[in-house]
Amino acid sequence: MSMLQGLLKNEIDLITKQDEVETLKNYTATIENLLDEMQKSRHDYKNMILSMRDFVEEKRFDELEQYFGEEILKSETLEKTSKNIYLATKKIKQLPLKSIINAKLNEAMSGGIKVEITIFSEVDITSVPTLDLCRIIGNLLDNAVEAANMSDNKVISLVMLKNDNQYSITLCNGFSGEIDMSKIWKKGYSSKGKNRGQGLPIVKKLIDTHPEILINTEIKNNLFVQDLTITK
Repeated sequence: MSMLQGLLKNEIDLITKQDEVETLKNYTATIENLLDEMQKSRHDYKNMILSMRDFVEEKRFDELEQYFGEEILKSETLEKTSKNIYLATKKIKQLPLKSIINAKLNEAMSGGIKVEITIFSEVDITSVPTLDLCRIIGNLLDNAVEAANMSDNKVISLVMLKNDNQYSITLCNGFSGEIDMSKIWKKGYSSKGKNRGQGLPIVKKLIDTHPEILINTEIKNNLFVQDLTITK
């Protein structure tokens, strides 16, 4: 190996380590924020209970029912979803991948998107470099969050499972407008407007370098569905 090749390799290794450290920091911050929110919620519940006292004493039960549905149940649902995301991703062995999924789904939930996540078994994907895997999943999640935010059907669903010698990762999201499926991988194309359409071409370019990854994209039940199959 020449001196130049050695220097380039050291530089690439340094960048990779920096990316991994940054991802770890993001994951740690996500967990800390989750715990902070849970702690705040406990205090909020006490205040909410106290705030209902006047409704009960004055027998304003219709208003009490509305207040309970709009404030208390909404807060409880958000906390439960955050906990579900955290518990589900505990099955993912790659810490950077766990971090990306946690951060993106919590961001989606905070933005008013209904988030569903199901991981049926332990996920330990070693056939694809972790950094490439994080870039693929991260870009797919970014695309899903953006599309769901612009849709009346604000929902994202992520399912991960292991079958024999392969993993299946299915991501579904609501969307608006018409999607030309023949153009979704082209740089600059987007059903979400101008100056978009960068994420999916990056995903396609990465997948093309990994023959162990297959992706199938379709529209099903008014949802945009991305189905990744990764051979172990």
